[in-house]
Amino acid sequence: LFGMARRMHHRGRFGRTAAVVLRTVFPVVLGVGGWLLAVLLAVTAMPGVPLDDELLASVSVGLPIGLGIYLAWVHRDWSAQTKGIGLAASLAGSLTGAWLGLHAAADLVALLTAIAGATVGANLALLLLDVAWDAQRRDRTAPARGEQPLAARPSAG
Repeated sequence: LFGMARRMHHRGRFGRTAAVVLRTVFPVVLGVGGWLLAVLLAVTAMPGVPLDDELLASVSVGLPIGLGIYLAWVHRDWSAQTKGIGLAASLAGSLTGAWLGLHAAADLVALLTAIAGATVGANLALLLLDVAWDAQRRDRTAPARGEQPLAARPSAG
């Protein structure tokens, strides 16, 4: 995740092929890694928490997947408001999807369905956000210094 954030900050955004891979295949790695890290922390720091706790699994799978999908989606030139709304939508979608996926199966299969649910939830949230913004023809980039935002510009008509 750190490498993705660093690359996005320096280069602006991922290409189309890389973004597709990062939004479909890489969440499996992020979900399993997040869950394993949470299990390690739960065993060492919180011995009273069961390893199959639904909050532990939902958050540990949903957060890294939501952040990873957000980083594959975001563009450096977008305004802070657009980035914030996208981050919130991605995290909400991934956490909801992880929770729903966790309850779709039992045992270890629940981890796989939670990963799939988080991936679908985050991608769906960002897709719906893109569709809504495109329907409004909203300009996502931050205005340059001294330039008026798109909504404040006088209409040509």
